[in-house]
Amino acid sequence: MTAAEQDTRRGLLITALTFVLWGVVPVYWHLLKAVPSVHIIVHRIVWSALLVVGWLLYRTRLQWWRSIAAQPRALGILALSSVAIAFNWSLYIWAINAGHVIEASLGYFINPLVNVLLGVLVLKERLRPL
Repeated sequence: MTAAEQDTRRGLLITALTFVLWGVVPVYWHLLKAVPSVHIIVHRIVWSALLVVGWLLYRTRLQWWRSIAAQPRALGILALSSVAIAFNWSLYIWAINAGHVIEASLGYFINPLVNVLLGVLVLKERLRPL
């Protein structure tokens, strides 16, 4: 088997495992419905922040922080995107815990399509074949 074939096979396996994980996650959140959504969201935010900062410290030391701190606009965009992600997580977890699994799943299915549409219409990006 060539290296390209191995990479393709590995990519397909990782993709399949990702889809399986993504399909199981709503069941996990639903099992936690006795826990208030706010607690789940706070845990998710704290653990995500700790893991990302830890990974960045491990990989780049403090270079990432210096480069962001030197660009106030980048820091603002990072803060705004963090708020958007927290809102997205909050809405998703609330929807699952409130019994809106189908609606939340449909939203997550449609989201990439809307992102591409916004990229084309707002950012004037051009689509290209794969």
